[in-house]
Amino acid sequence: MACGWFSVAPGVPALANSRSARAEITGLALAGIICGLAMAHVCLVKGLSLAHASRAFAPAAALLLVALLLDQLSDRRDRTLLMPVALLCGLSIVLLWRLDGFLAAKQVVWIGVGCLMLVATYLLIDDVENLRASSPLAGMAAALLLVVTMVWGEERNGARLWLGVPGLAVFQPGELAKILLVMFLAGLLADYRERPARARGACPLLVVLALGVSLTLAVLVAQRDLGAAGLLAGVVLVMVYFVTDSRWAVAAAGAVLVLVVVLATQPNMLDKLPGGSVLQRRLVAWVDPWTDPQDAGWQTIQGLICLAHGGVLGAGSGLGAVADLPVAESDMIYAVAAEDLGFAGAAAILLLYALIAWRGFQLALAARGTYSLLLAAGLSTLLSLQTLLIVAGVLRILPLTGVTMPFLSYGGSSMVGNFILVGLLLCVSREVRWESARRGRSVG
Repeated sequence: MACGWFSVAPGVPALANSRSARAEITGLALAGIICGLAMAHVCLVKGLSLAHASRAFAPAAALLLVALLLDQLSDRRDRTLLMPVALLCGLSIVLLWRLDGFLAAKQVVWIGVGCLMLVATYLLIDDVENLRASSPLAGMAAALLLVVTMVWGEERNGARLWLGVPGLAVFQPGELAKILLVMFLAGLLADYRERPARARGACPLLVVLALGVSLTLAVLVAQRDLGAAGLLAGVVLVMVYFVTDSRWAVAAAGAVLVLVVVLATQPNMLDKLPGGSVLQRRLVAWVDPWTDPQDAGWQTIQGLICLAHGGVLGAGSGLGAVADLPVAESDMIYAVAAEDLGFAGAAAILLLYALIAWRGFQLALAARGTYSLLLAAGLSTLLSLQTLLIVAGVLRILPLTGVTMPFLSYGGSSMVGNFILVGLLLCVSREVRWESARRGRSVG
């Protein structure tokens, strides 16, 4: 049996596999061509040689090699995920090249490293269910990374998110910690769900929710990171919902969490917290950036100007005026894309993320085990919320959080972490039950 670009059932005819493989290769080739044409336009605008346009082909070419290599390992995998990833990575090179050619060149390297990590993840994990036994270790590793960053991390732009290795590099441990936390929660909640109904009780779920609140407040206070705090809270709530299927319980827990965060971010409370001035500055810039347009509100206002200048169809690739936009390469990359490509292009980018998220949740519903289901759901939620947080920040629906836009923003830690995330989803896709997905299978 074949479902879209995905072949699942034993004994699937070779013709079905070859068709899905050709569709995937065609999609990756089209992604490279689209990004190459956009890069060529940037080169013409800047008066550079068209030879530079070849850099935009690199992500699609690298992922094409990855697809061919994965086929040698196993042909029972999802064939939809790699195409939107290739488009987003190629577009990242185009946007970064028009901002800073050096950053674009480094991004190409990080995409290459990410592809290697994707292949390594797919190769080393023979069965996702085997990861369940190591979920406590994943939880301890995630906690250790967060604590080390809180204590010894480097502070930039008011947030303590980076950890430096002398003589080597600076990276963000939080990018890996988020994935490890999802693995830990998936194991914990899978054990809870598979208990007999009478033996479940509410205590384990209360422990998980308390853990989510504690981590959220710890990250919010110690790291001054609104984005990571929101991601952790959202992932915990969604994964608990997948286990309980109780909208009211999750809504109540979410309301309590929001209330705690709101109380913690009150001006009189922020004054007592370490680094509270940083959070207060971001909240002021969100509520009314025009009260301080030359300082706290500058980034927010410039992002809104980019959105307005882009209009419906955009100023054109490489033609946007983003010289005054702070941190355009990471926090505000969506504003850069919206100015160059307009509302139409910005909406198309969101559709690419929606495709990845939709496929991830499909894999969750089709997973053969509870742990695989929760892992795929948690990873899909993580990527979706990260995208929504940065888009909402640019649109001033939420405060700017400083999270990176997956596959689009500049950043080595983020890029490598997101490729590992996709690698885990591909591991889940090797053994799925599409009949369950079509029936709307629940966790229990």
